[in-house]
Amino acid sequence: MPLERIADLLLAEISGFAERLQREHPLMQAALQGRVAPVTVARYLAGVRCLLEHTPIHLGTAASVALQQGLPELVEYFEHKLREEEGHARWAESDLAELDRAFGVTASDVPSSMLSMVAYLGEVVRYQPRHYPGYILLAEHLTVRAGGVWVKALGDHCGIPLSALSSIAKHVELDQFHVAEGRDEINHLLHDIEDPEPLLETLQCAMSHFEAFCDELNLSVERKAAPMIVWRDATQSPPQSLT
Repeated sequence: MPLERIADLLLAEISGFAERLQREHPLMQAALQGRVAPVTVARYLAGVRCLLEHTPIHLGTAASVALQQGLPELVEYFEHKLREEEGHARWAESDLAELDRAFGVTASDVPSSMLSMVAYLGEVVRYQPRHYPGYILLAEHLTVRAGGVWVKALGDHCGIPLSALSSIAKHVELDQFHVAEGRDEINHLLHDIEDPEPLLETLQCAMSHFEAFCDELNLSVERKAAPMIVWRDATQSPPQSLT
């Protein structure tokens, strides 16, 4: 297939996904409406920290497998990305500490949906390292397209200070440059792929995992918004329909 079409196909999928998340996902709408509490942001940051902690591991694995497969340019690409990612997990750690200082909230665990996403990406780098650049393009493009809107919504409407969202704000700034060069890198590295469908399937799976992460976070928003039924008379049983 023509060189320019590989990146164009990936970016078309990614752009549509980013636009839909930004405009339609209930988690983003909840942020714009001021309904995302600090405890939900803490769970979000715990997920981000987990992903950032595993990204260097995934890049290192991808480089090793690419070397075994005789793909030196792909090895160089992964090693370059690995150098770029150094220390980024500490940004999320700092954000969690700042959130705790400001609101007294901590994340007790990593959302299971993020653990599933990390496990899936681990499978990708072990068995299909040539598909991993598509995920990298997704992560960078999604950060640029939706990350800034997310940070602004949390700050303007939910009272979350920017100092507790630095891991996203810094990536928004950095990834603007990465996205600009990402299209050419993808076209060069994957120029000989004749059937793009497996690559697109990997991308779509990664997007589904990230959306599941957003869905799980939104559940905590909905639970917090749900009205509580309080039975004031301890001697009176609740209506039968509610038991």
